[in-house]
Amino acid sequence: MQVTDYKSTQLQGITDLTVLCPIRPEFIEGAFETERHVGRLRRVLGVLNGIRIFSREAAPGPSPFADSVGRFQSIHFFRFAVVDPAPAEALTGGHQLLLNVTFDGGWEPYMRLIWKPLGSMLDLIFCHNKTYPQSWKSSFDEYSRWVRDHEVRGRFFYADSAASVADAQHGKQLEALQRRLGGAADADLRAAGLALPPPMGPAAPTPDAVGSALRVLKAVHGLIKLFPGNTEGDGAILLRFARELLVDLRQWVADGEFDPGARYGALRIEPEISWLMQRPQAGRATPDRLHHDPAAVQAGILAPFSRPPGATTHGALVLLRVEDAELARAWLASAPASSEAG
Repeated sequence: MQVTDYKSTQLQGITDLTVLCPIRPEFIEGAFETERHVGRLRRVLGVLNGIRIFSREAAPGPSPFADSVGRFQSIHFFRFAVVDPAPAEALTGGHQLLLNVTFDGGWEPYMRLIWKPLGSMLDLIFCHNKTYPQSWKSSFDEYSRWVRDHEVRGRFFYADSAASVADAQHGKQLEALQRRLGGAADADLRAAGLALPPPMGPAAPTPDAVGSALRVLKAVHGLIKLFPGNTEGDGAILLRFARELLVDLRQWVADGEFDPGARYGALRIEPEISWLMQRPQAGRATPDRLHHDPAAVQAGILAPFSRPPGATTHGALVLLRVEDAELARAWLASAPASSEAG
């Protein structure tokens, strides 16, 4: 499917994206269990959903780990679903994978946000499509092109409000602050100074944190028989996801802090820990800076506009109305232009 209409479905700064792609109909190469890709995908989505339910509903307290999606403070919700074919086509394939996501801002900033930071999770899910370019070895242009080619244009989108994810989080904290302070003299001042906290740092290896991490590790490692080390690199896809999801657990093991009180020594977790600490194949290196011609870049884009630095202290926005197009073109053709070349 080739998309030619690239205008996103958007309402008051909130964007809705739907992706629909075919699921590979064949059996998994080299899998210990005889399973098709659609069956494995259902297992993967079930494990991911179970992990999410545990962290939100079943855990005894708030999660000690940073939310891998929530930390971006821009994704309202997303869901994945396997769309079954007509009964007559079920044995020959025809299953499709549906993604629907709602987020703050535009399409391209969102894609740049998820392409690498959430790439391992997306690879684990979308690798069940034949043409999907895995994020760890594709460029942004290649990755975004695949998404565009499988995007389904929405025709009607409803959002309850224009509040962003950060707005909603700030509102919850403000309400909690006002309830806690009541009619205190400095309540208004404290409310005016309220700001969202920075993203959570690394978690400490507390008993609750270690127990939660091990439950997740067991669940993810349970998929290993469906992700063999075949020519398509399925095993590495699962390993990359586990390593990025459980980065705190990996750090505890590397620092010798995983089980200081020998609390988990009796558990048979050596195979899972050894697997987690493996290093998968490195991906394509992303350059810190792209090569460019300074003379072709407007001054002030890559470096401060001031020459010398600090000389400029104020700025102004000037709005011009063009009444004679030919005179405007002539003026622009001869107007002095500054660039990053100096």
